[in-house]
Amino acid sequence: MVKFSLSEREYERRVEKVRKVLRRRRLDALYLTNSTSIFYLTGYSFITTERPAALIIPLDGKITFMGPLLEKDHVPLKTRIIEDVKTYVDYPGEKHPIDYFADFLKEMKLANKRIGIDNKAGAAGIWGYRGPPITKKLRGAKFVDMKDLIPSMRLIKSEEEITLIRESAKWANLAHSLLQEYTEEGLWDVEVALAATYEASTIMKKTLGPEYEPLRRSVPVSAGFRGQVGEMSAIPHSMATKRVIRKGDVVVTGASADVGGYSCELERTMIVGKPTAKQKRYFNVMVKAQEAAFNTFKPGVKCSERDRQSND
Repeated sequence: MVKFSLSEREYERRVEKVRKVLRRRRLDALYLTNSTSIFYLTGYSFITTERPAALIIPLDGKITFMGPLLEKDHVPLKTRIIEDVKTYVDYPGEKHPIDYFADFLKEMKLANKRIGIDNKAGAAGIWGYRGPPITKKLRGAKFVDMKDLIPSMRLIKSEEEITLIRESAKWANLAHSLLQEYTEEGLWDVEVALAATYEASTIMKKTLGPEYEPLRRSVPVSAGFRGQVGEMSAIPHSMATKRVIRKGDVVVTGASADVGGYSCELERTMIVGKPTAKQKRYFNVMVKAQEAAFNTFKPGVKCSERDRQSND
């Protein structure tokens, strides 16, 4: 049976680990602003904007989400790990959100405590944050830098996580196959990407059934070229291209799928039509570099060593 998300117990174990660190470091709470870290600990994903949002994990007390009113009904639909939701009305904005956050922390009896925090501004967002830092609103509290705690926990994957990533790879592989099938001379890469994304997403939903939903994106599968067609295939982080696909083009594809909020990333290089001798030579060099990297995959081997082997 395919799993679509992590178990609640998995999230509880993560919270327990955080609280052990808090006890060891004599901290009273953890204050998180990073949306990925919040998802990692609770399973709750939200659209980050300029509106401040944060998660508070007290050593003793309720795990609390602080954010705009528009998230209030969303939280209980997606997680039971978050036990309390405290919100502010951001329009007309007569009171700054950070002032609300300071009040919320006072209500939680944390105003004069030691608090680990991943961002001393107390807020973050996709467009950044401009405003007073929480450290200036709660001068009685001691804020301790803990920005590396959750990223370090995420480095080691559990069996549940690995299962979700493997399932993601299956669907990304399907999307890649469809991209290859639909790629034709005269088509704009966007047309091919939309067709492959639509079909792969539809098949994924039909196969996994009514209980499946993507947790961290709007569509189950995304696949495309991102403009890496022909001469633009030499641009690693290209965005788009205006021209259509031609015979002899090198195309670089990418695909990923959301399974329980986890996504693999698959990328492949293809050639439209029969490759030239030069294209074959360079393609084979790429394959040999990849094989050299695979051959060094062993426990205890540094990523830098794998990189060196693939470049030698």
